[in-house]
Order: sequence, then structure tokens, then C-alpha cells
Amino acid sequence: MSNEPSPQALRYIKVISYRLNELPEEEIANKLGFDSPTELYRQVSQDDYPICLVCGTTDVPRSHCSPEREYKRQAGRGMSEAEELPPAEAAAPLFHQALKKLDWAVVDLQNRHEYWHDGRFVAQEVDTGPVLRDGEWIDEATTNIPLGGKQHPADPLTTLIAVYVLAGLPLKPLVEILHRAPETVDFEYLEAHIVGKRTKTGHKPGLRSKAEHLARLVRGAPSPLKSGRDTGEFTEREQNAIWYMRDLEARGFSRSAIVQEMKKRGFSKEDIERFSKFKNLPPPKT
Repeated sequence: MSNEPSPQALRYIKVISYRLNELPEEEIANKLGFDSPTELYRQVSQDDYPICLVCGTTDVPRSHCSPEREYKRQAGRGMSEAEELPPAEAAAPLFHQALKKLDWAVVDLQNRHEYWHDGRFVAQEVDTGPVLRDGEWIDEATTNIPLGGKQHPADPLTTLIAVYVLAGLPLKPLVEILHRAPETVDFEYLEAHIVGKRTKTGHKPGLRSKAEHLARLVRGAPSPLKSGRDTGEFTEREQNAIWYMRDLEARGFSRSAIVQEMKKRGFSKEDIERFSKFKNLPPPKT
């Protein structure tokens, strides 16, 4: 058995050694065959040695300088400046395009035949109409289009089921129509696949929470998403309460008067203290 360090270990040792000799980061990267310190940090991290991907500090978590870390730190203290997002209405043509595509997909279901066979969903489409065969048109012919045998219903059915569920429509009618043995369905188990469920190690995401994570990334939240404590949420009622507290402050109410007014509305002292931290929450549009 060789006692020689692996190339990965040797690279990490050299990084530490060069730094002890106070070599600049650019020079260290070049000596180790990299065009930039960032490329070096990425490789050391991939070698499974603790290094920050941004600043290169060793013996720290990979998220040491991550945007998500700073984002959570500021948001937890109510420090973050609000940044107005691009208007959601601008994506309306894209959403209409998606809905139109789904509308056509629903029409296509009339030609579909599906089977449950050996643990697979086997599907085909049957189309009846004019067909060109051997150079001649046949006015009325049947064409069978194979869709394969998959572990899930062939699209667009899987997509349509997901959209139906995400739209918040009742699950039972859909199951009663589509399931091959609806009387055997465990609806509690199905719901867990939609909303997710708590486990000993945290939360196992369902379709809804996965869609929320995707929407969060598409809308510009730092990526990748980190596990652990997030920045929290507040309800519509709580947002309205924060606005009301601001209005009372603007009208010259004292702190004690504001507290009394908010308590009348059912908010605790802890709620009021938490609301006070949202200094930069966007006000109502006027």
C-alpha cells in the first residue's frame, strides 16, 4: 500500500503551503495549472476539500460567501432593501402559449388507448382519416402510433395531471375517472405526494413544494437553494398589519398607542415586535 498522497491531496497541501509563503492567489492558481483562482477553488472543492468557492478560505463550508447566506442574514434582521421584480404580466403571452398547448393536448386524448402491462403504462394513439400509402391516397384508414411503455403515463397525460393538481382542483374526481381501481386508492398517501410530508430529518418535498422551489428560482432567488433555516414567511393578514403599523407611525401615534391598537386587532407583543423589523417592506401602491 502506497503512502504517497493522492494528486488531490497534494494539490490541497500545495495551496496551503503557497499561502504560508504569502504567494498571491493568481500566482498560486497558475503554479497549479489553473487560469484563475476561482477555477482552482472549484477544483479543490470537487476534490472534496473544505474551501469557499468565492473567496478561497479553507476549512469553511462551501456556502461561506454564498448569496443565499448573506440573503438569509439580512432578511432575518429585516435589513434587506426591497427590489421590485419584473412584472408577472409580461409573461402572460408565454402562459397563454402553455395553456393553448395544453388545450390541444386535451383534444388529443380522444385518440389515446392505454394499458397497464407488467408494471408499465403502455400507450398508443389511433388516428382515422386520409392516409397516403404506396403512392395512393386512402380516404379512410386507421393509423396506429406507438407511445411506448413507461413507468408513468405518456405525456401529455402526466403533465395534465400535474397541472390539474397544481391548480388546486379536487383530487377525488380525477382519481375516480383515471385510476384503474379507484376503490383501492389511499388518498392520504396521494396528498403527501402533492404537499410533501414531514420526516425525522426534515421535510420530504411533494409536487406543490417542488413547484414552489422552481418558481422561486425562476423569479430570481439565489441558487442553489440551501437546506436549513430559511428567511421565513408572513401571511396576507400580517402584511396588512405591517402596513397599518406604518400608517399609524406616519400619523404620529406613539409606540405604546400603536401596541395597544395592534393588540385590539388580535396581535401579540411578539407579533408586534416582529412586524417592527420589516423596515423596508414595500408599502401599498398608490
